[in-house]
Amino acid sequence: MDLLYAHHSHFDLYGNFISGFCGGLTVGEWRDLPRLLADFRAGRYPLLIEVLVHRGPYGLLQLARDHHNYQPLAGGYAGKCSLCADVRRHLVSTRDFAELRPRGFYENF
Repeated sequence: MDLLYAHHSHFDLYGNFISGFCGGLTVGEWRDLPRLLADFRAGRYPLLIEVLVHRGPYGLLQLARDHHNYQPLAGGYAGKCSLCADVRRHLVSTRDFAELRPRGFYENF
């Protein structure tokens, strides 16, 4: 749940509300902040946020491997953040997840 309760947040010029936990992963659009907050209070999250909240980066790996042809790195990962970032870098190419914004984050990864 730490994912949802950052001590600070970012609002970028593209309209993304990015909690302080990591770049390239928006929890929604700041223009819809009242609805977004109501959804979060009710436990309604975008799919990737849902997976990360309940199953962590390994859950994200499973989703990407099972449904989006992700191949884990043979050499492994430096840690959970490295795993999560690499999986998201792969998933952004599917264009299936609005949470993976801004896209420029991944283009310059």
